[in-house]
Amino acid sequence: LREYLRNGGTLPDDPLLRQELNSIEIDVRQSDGGIIKLISKDIIRKKIGRSPGRADALALTFAMPVKKKDVEDYFAYQARENRVNKFNNYDFLKLGR
Repeated sequence: LREYLRNGGTLPDDPLLRQELNSIEIDVRQSDGGIIKLISKDIIRKKIGRSPGRADALALTFAMPVKKKDVEDYFAYQARENRVNKFNNYDFLKLGR
């Protein structure tokens, strides 16, 4: 998200998202090598009176990308284990549409 914003990306003018993002506090733990820890969602819920769903969705937008090979390997494993049918070329993304 930081790189997206630094490269000119923008966020929607959404008061609920702004409230959620402003309620997040961090704790930099120098004793753990400078690891950044966010406060828990329970604390955010108590602060704003609701779940921070919009901030969660924003964070997931920038979560680790899933490579095609990772997805194919997962479904190949599932097929070997007879858990699902074999899918080709992201056909599984069309399910439920």
